[in-house]
Amino acid sequence: MVSGMFAVMVTLSGLIPDALTSRTSSCTTSTFKSLELKGIDITSLDVTPAHNLSTSGRNATGGAGVIPDIPGTPAPTVDICLITITYTHRGQEDVVNTYIGLPLNKKDWNSEFLMTGGGGWYAGGQPELFSPVLAGYASSSTDGGHDNVATLADWALKKNGDIN
Repeated sequence: MVSGMFAVMVTLSGLIPDALTSRTSSCTTSTFKSLELKGIDITSLDVTPAHNLSTSGRNATGGAGVIPDIPGTPAPTVDICLITITYTHRGQEDVVNTYIGLPLNKKDWNSEFLMTGGGGWYAGGQPELFSPVLAGYASSSTDGGHDNVATLADWALKKNGDIN
């Protein structure tokens, strides 16, 4: 699964400069619909521009890169292009979600990429995107094909009981 996610990120890295413009008009599904990867079937592509997205309360996972709420201070906000790609590896009976966050405005991008997430039974998720994008990075995280709310290691087995 790592190779598929890595392929998604390498392919997307070539699209980032074109997606980041001075307008939010590039934060659309049509900007990313040409994405094709060998051995991977993209089942869903969701692209959503979010202006002044409050980061308050979006740190429930406790993962790396989240923004803590500080009592008595306004929550930071971020202008972000949120991209969720759901895909499967042919013949693997898996469903993987990859989350990408891009600054909506090219002038806010520091020309760097930061991937976040991972720890314990948790791979990653959308909340890990906000802090890096607020700091100017294009960022990504993935659930690795696992249910991030599960605390058990049942994700290690396929439906038939074989090791995943």
